[in-house]
Amino acid sequence: MESATAETRVIVDVPRAPHRRSSPRWLNVVFDLNGILCACEEFRFRDSKLRFRNDKAPHSSTVPAHVGPKLVWVRPGCNAFLDALSMFATISIWSSMKLSTTCTITQYLFKKAILPKVIHGQEHCKRIATSVTNGVPKFLKVKGTEKDVFLKTLSTGLFSQYRGSFTMENTIIVDDSAYKHVLNNPENVLLADSWSPNGDSANDTFLLGVLLPWLQRLHTSADLGLRSFRLQNPLGRPSLCQDPHCGEYLELTHAIEMSRGLVYE
Repeated sequence: MESATAETRVIVDVPRAPHRRSSPRWLNVVFDLNGILCACEEFRFRDSKLRFRNDKAPHSSTVPAHVGPKLVWVRPGCNAFLDALSMFATISIWSSMKLSTTCTITQYLFKKAILPKVIHGQEHCKRIATSVTNGVPKFLKVKGTEKDVFLKTLSTGLFSQYRGSFTMENTIIVDDSAYKHVLNNPENVLLADSWSPNGDSANDTFLLGVLLPWLQRLHTSADLGLRSFRLQNPLGRPSLCQDPHCGEYLELTHAIEMSRGLVYE
């Protein structure tokens, strides 16, 4: 019988958090949910034969929990990672799922003692209008889908809404979707590979073994600055804007430029 606590099979030593007196809390870390801290799929009644557990909230990477409208698998090490990170950094969430769904899943993942400072959802993202008919806009879609492209633009989002709290100098967002950050500065975005509950996923050690030590080094490198630290400690995939000849980058920036001339309510 498959265990609902497969996460415990992965043993990773949690690095000690830096001492707060020597390194004051300054770092904001903003996380996407799906693909970074967990994996989410739409729950459908036809999936009722799929075995899942939600009664005791097992936080399993192999057996999903029914959380709101989603089935949720929790990435291995997530709980210990969030506990350790909360000791020296301020945590926030920004997902392109609807805000109500984002809040429900966030409450499932986080303990009440370390709830995120800010929770943003789809409603805080920007869409790219491609045309307007009778005042009704049509929006750019993710290729091969009917899903709108949602941009997580820091300059008009967290930076402007929380002036002084979130800045270019103290904020990094961890996501797996490069296109959502086409308008953000590369130093503020860490593009990680997406996690899914397939194959050897139960043995994933990215959160505790890779990301946490990297964030701890960043935390203790406040004097170095975020940009310089990123140059000296590369991690993650490059942003689209770092290759100005990238076809996806050119398509997105062209669509964004064209959308600025469209007027709709």
